[in-house]
Amino acid sequence: MHNHYEDILERIAEPPTWFDDYGVPRFADFSPRRLSNIYAREAALAEVTCQGCGRMFKVALTDVFPPKQLSLSDAIRLRQVQYGDPPNVNCCAAGPTMTSVMHRILQYWSRDYEVGTDWQRDPKLEGEVLEPPLDQPDTVARALAAVGSGKRSILVMCTSHRNRYDLAGRITAAMANDGRVLVAFHESYPVVAWKMLEGLVPAASMGHWKDGRTVTLAEFARVKDIQLATIDSIIILAGPRPVSISTLTPVGLARKEARQKVWSDVATQFATEACNKVQIEFALAHSICMIANPDLVIDGAQSK
Repeated sequence: MHNHYEDILERIAEPPTWFDDYGVPRFADFSPRRLSNIYAREAALAEVTCQGCGRMFKVALTDVFPPKQLSLSDAIRLRQVQYGDPPNVNCCAAGPTMTSVMHRILQYWSRDYEVGTDWQRDPKLEGEVLEPPLDQPDTVARALAAVGSGKRSILVMCTSHRNRYDLAGRITAAMANDGRVLVAFHESYPVVAWKMLEGLVPAASMGHWKDGRTVTLAEFARVKDIQLATIDSIIILAGPRPVSISTLTPVGLARKEARQKVWSDVATQFATEACNKVQIEFALAHSICMIANPDLVIDGAQSK
């Protein structure tokens, strides 16, 4: 149940234009830049109604709302998006304590700091939220079945950062039951590489390469130091595409070229020294993929 902000509502004659993700009344036009959650990567303006009296509200959603394994976009796509209790304006006696009814997404916005800091609108995720909710695609089962059928190189196209780390973590844990796994990643991802495995792989069983460790975590620059002959399967977190050369200083350009050489060397190492091992790469739409010609491409948004 949200707070009743009578101190605001009683001082402003006009009705609120929308309510933020904490039920606070707002009076300017909606913009993701006006969210109370300044760290949000996703935002939506939705239309919900009070379950008690049917009053309509326009409310903001951000990526603090979905279940842990779903991004806001995934929750919308799967018809599982909810606002929770409606804004509390004392519209009726019981309504503020009851879950609101989701009707439609009026605006959807996102920003990915790997691409840029500006908010981008995506009309494909806007419109009526239909019933019934859809089940999340079992991408983990599809990938493991592909490995069992003999596929050696698999590219999984993920729907969001959250979706990618959920899938990569669960598939890594499953592969670790059958042998030693190398998780290779861009230099920007060391924290998420650890966190995606929390609760799935014992902490003592993952880290830098050493004898007896089940899961080896390594930035691309450190892969050259790993004895790939001791590894049974490889998980790759594809890195972001390089920024435009025109925006770089000479120092930035030198760093970009050094990173590109590291990436190229690892791609060559995997293609030559690990061609007989299972390699599964997890990528986003803006990623630069290391597996050039995968045996199978799995769309994480599709159930089949």
